[in-house]
Amino acid sequence: MLKIVRSNCNSIPCNSILQGIAANSPAWLQDIQQKLRDPLNASNRVYRIVPTSRRRKFLIRHLAQSAKIIPQIITLDQWINELSAQGLLGELTMMTETQRHLVLAKAWHQTTKKEAGAAFLTDIDRIFRDFLGTNSFPDETKDPAIFNCFKNYIALLKSENFADRNTQVTILHDALAKNQGPTNWLKTQKPWFLLEGFHLFQPLELKLIQQVSRHADVVLWLVANLDAAPAHNVQNAIEYFESVSTLASLEDYFPPKPNPIAALGNQLFQETGPIHDPINAAGLQVFKCGSALAEVEALVRWLKRNAPLDNAEFRKIAVVIPGDPYGSLVREVFTRSGIPFNLAGKGFQLAESRPVRVLQAALDLIQSSWTREELSGFLHLPFVLKTLNRPYFVEEVLRLPVSSPASLKIWREAIARHALKLKERSESLGSKFQSFVDSLEAILKPVENLETELGTGKIANVIRGLFAIFPTIKMNTWLGAKGNINNDSTIVPWTEIEKDQKSFSKLRDILKEVLLLGDRWLPAAITNAKSPAAYAQGTLQLLQTLLADRHYQVTNDDDAGVQVFEGREIQGLEFETVFALGLVSGKVPSTKGKSYLARLRQNHGILNLLMKAKHREEKYLFTQLFEAASKNLILSFPVHDEEKELIPSLFIKP
Repeated sequence: MLKIVRSNCNSIPCNSILQGIAANSPAWLQDIQQKLRDPLNASNRVYRIVPTSRRRKFLIRHLAQSAKIIPQIITLDQWINELSAQGLLGELTMMTETQRHLVLAKAWHQTTKKEAGAAFLTDIDRIFRDFLGTNSFPDETKDPAIFNCFKNYIALLKSENFADRNTQVTILHDALAKNQGPTNWLKTQKPWFLLEGFHLFQPLELKLIQQVSRHADVVLWLVANLDAAPAHNVQNAIEYFESVSTLASLEDYFPPKPNPIAALGNQLFQETGPIHDPINAAGLQVFKCGSALAEVEALVRWLKRNAPLDNAEFRKIAVVIPGDPYGSLVREVFTRSGIPFNLAGKGFQLAESRPVRVLQAALDLIQSSWTREELSGFLHLPFVLKTLNRPYFVEEVLRLPVSSPASLKIWREAIARHALKLKERSESLGSKFQSFVDSLEAILKPVENLETELGTGKIANVIRGLFAIFPTIKMNTWLGAKGNINNDSTIVPWTEIEKDQKSFSKLRDILKEVLLLGDRWLPAAITNAKSPAAYAQGTLQLLQTLLADRHYQVTNDDDAGVQVFEGREIQGLEFETVFALGLVSGKVPSTKGKSYLARLRQNHGILNLLMKAKHREEKYLFTQLFEAASKNLILSFPVHDEEKELIPSLFIKP
């Protein structure tokens, strides 16, 4: 049985759950509150499903302070996995992001006989997931290449019994429709599901919820102000359930907002415009800065003026950023100012991490045939320079006359001749240079070994050769165990050490997956390589494909310090002060784009509807800034970047 609640609240009122149930609450709300207040005595096993993992952590921490028993709180993905665990998926293998990108690259090569760039593959991956999520296909007449690639992609998934998330949801839906899979578990255990604080579902997810509600009690708590444009997403979900005749009841819960900032947020985004003039509420400010850096520096000045007496209180402040370059600016300026912070959400780009840059520089050196430029790039890596004895000799070596293309052997011969000249000039100078040469040889030897492994044409040997570089430059001294540095001269800030550890771990896991998949999933640039240089170039392309849009997090389980994350993560959370930076057109809301794949979305009926729903969701997510701020909400935007003037977001009118 399915019950739907439309509300302007992200969740069931927590005070009622912790302090007792208000007698004037509607009967249906009292029933929900009673189940959540005492889940052990409920007639059904209680599951509370929330949109984000941050919302889950917030609820658990909040309820742990007062509630005697905490219901099982999980995310939507965890709920889908729970259902899957109760109904066997046969021989299907759940596909990781690494595997999905390799299969997608294979499908594109089969279709076009060309290698796709990393950014293009990332875009295709997104649009193919939308096709699977909406159970639709590309238009064969308008986009034959995309249509054939999608067909090849589906065929490859089936040939390997691979399943991504959309395939998993489809299998669950079909099993429940046939009274199979988790049906027996639902009927015998009689779980009670509360999907709380959701705004937008994919069509496949709506179908799954409908099938689950045939066998269990489901309460769907949908969030949006009925007078606002984003409410179309909520209404579309309700109309779907009404069309399949599974809706048992529909309730509205729109209490007045005592917080003036939240009350203003409820009035935003009417059909006639983005925001009502004037933007006026106690605690709300809108200001502009000269640049993104100036924004972050102004934020730090505000934090210093209003710093809490206890550092633990910094966690009551949230900073919402639209992505790059704000993540790096926050890390730089906050660290320099000594303000504690926790960068949650996407975190750091794996492709820009120091372990990855070391491997890329080594591969660039090999595939370029040891050119002066690439050798300079490798030797000037911070880890390499720190490992060299007397690194001031680097520039002297790079000025030596060497033919191009070269090889390590030619560089060795030139260095040996120069060493003799220096020794003839001065015994002391020759001894110092020889000390540098010995350390240089120790660093370049693993790169030479990697070049040999590349010549074998076996990916397992290549990956082993890549990771053999790290011990030589002493990066492994803290990649394995924390705090394993004794020499003060080599100590770097702890955050940087943890970044290296997390990025190295993620990189290692990705390359292990490549080994498990086998050579036949490798791109043609590797399988067709005839020389170490060509294999190095193919390996570089492989790394770019696998690491595109991949991120890793640091201290993602720590809620100390100012909380910094992207807009989607703030829904359902509560802070005293919220800062929203970078509110410029093109980022907030995000631009539709003019690329080929963006036009494909606009010209595809189903994907165009999904795209419009996501744009309405962006408006809803912006209103969540107002919901999250209990005392202060500060909206800001830069007026220019390094190249051009910027236009403020349509969501604000300064």
